[in-house]
Amino acid sequence: MAGGGHEGAELCLRPGDRHRTPVSLAVHSGHGFGGAGRAFHRHLRAHVLPHPRELRPVLYNSWEATWFEVSEENQIALARRAAAVGAELFVLDDGWFRGREDDRSGLGDWTPHPRRFPQGLRPLADEVHRLGMAFGLWVEPEMTNADSDSYRAHPDWVLHLPDRTATELRHQLVPRVVGAGRPLRRSAQIRSR
Repeated sequence: MAGGGHEGAELCLRPGDRHRTPVSLAVHSGHGFGGAGRAFHRHLRAHVLPHPRELRPVLYNSWEATWFEVSEENQIALARRAAAVGAELFVLDDGWFRGREDDRSGLGDWTPHPRRFPQGLRPLADEVHRLGMAFGLWVEPEMTNADSDSYRAHPDWVLHLPDRTATELRHQLVPRVVGAGRPLRRSAQIRSR
């Protein structure tokens, strides 16, 4: 799927009206995934990135190591390993927030999981900084789970046609974009030094 439209969406325009579709990009390559990836990278460097030659930090993302079994202790241990191999940015991925036990719950409730991070995220962020790395935090504001406090409090924030049930994909719903309705709240804020 790409671009505008969703399940038979219709748009009626009166004479003289205009509609501008979202920007969509696709590439084709006869050289497999690698060729397609290189084509996207060429496009990003030429047309999207404001400083395409700027070196990006060496990033360590915690997801593959722990999946949803996230805790302050195992993330600090991973941060120490990441620093030892030269990582410059440590990203705490999925599973850090309240209600997130699997991929069916909690998405949209951006506050630290009280059992996994009883003192919040500050101790982890402080240790990551002490190790000389920047601290990154994964969020997915473009999606929410039906099994989340955010959705239970504001089901009207989810994008769907009024006469249809909201469609889930991967146990996720799509919140309305900021400006089209009320945004999801931002309650988890950690400032990087």
